[in-house]
Order: sequence, then C-alpha cells, then structure tokens
Amino acid sequence: MQLQDTVTVITGGASGLGAAAAQHLASLGAKVVIFDVSEEGVQRVAKQVNGLGVVCDVTDEQSVKNAFALTKKQYGPARVCVNFAGILDGGRIIAKDGPMDLNHFRNVIDIDLIGTFNVMRIALADMIECSPIGEAEERGVVI
Repeated sequence: MQLQDTVTVITGGASGLGAAAAQHLASLGAKVVIFDVSEEGVQRVAKQVNGLGVVCDVTDEQSVKNAFALTKKQYGPARVCVNFAGILDGGRIIAKDGPMDLNHFRNVIDIDLIGTFNVMRIALADMIECSPIGEAEERGVVI
C-alpha cells in the first residue's frame, strides 16, 4: 500500500515498538495517528512524528469509536491500522504464595486480545466505506 499521505493509526503508539513504528511510518510519508491510554506519551510521540495523538482505551468500544471519529474529522479515514497496544504482564499460574490472580489474567486478555479485535472491527468498518485506490484497488490494511 502506498503510504505517502495515507492516514495510519497505530495503537499502543506512545512507547516501545508502537512509537518506533510511528517514527518509521512517518518517515515514509504517512499521516500518523497515535492511539494510547498514556496522554503524556500520545502527545510526545505525536509531536515527534508531526501527527495526531488521541487518548484511547482499546478495550472500550466507545473510546475506540470516538478515536476513529476524531481521526476521520482531523485527517480523513484511516486506511492503515497497526495494532501494538498490549501488555506483557506475565506471571506464574501457581507460585509459592498461591495461584495467579484471575483478574490479572483477564486484564491481559482484555487488552491484548479483545482490545485488538475491537480496534480491527471498527477500523475495518471505516475502511470498507473508502473508495478503492491504486492498481490493486485497496481500501486499507490492518496489521
């Protein structure tokens, strides 16, 4: 997909691999939009890539809908969505002090699995409405 001037959403873009991807995609000419729960990180990385920063909780349906609506209003519809939002917060199922707290595991699943699915379904709903572009008649791509 052609990235020059293409609206590109990066979840988890306020740090780590997401921030690195944001910098790389911006260097290729993409219009980068950072979604993350960290307001400070969102604004910092958005400034670095001359993009848009949106505070967004990927596990919350309305938060994601609002983030995509703001993206569309400011830049137009996103044609690229890269999912980096996630936590690596492992632990032992059973340790000396007893079994892992089930809510700890639920939080990992909510962010890493349900959050990713939530973002993809809302991103794709917007992309499907875009007119096809290029020889391959692409509407968008989700990673």
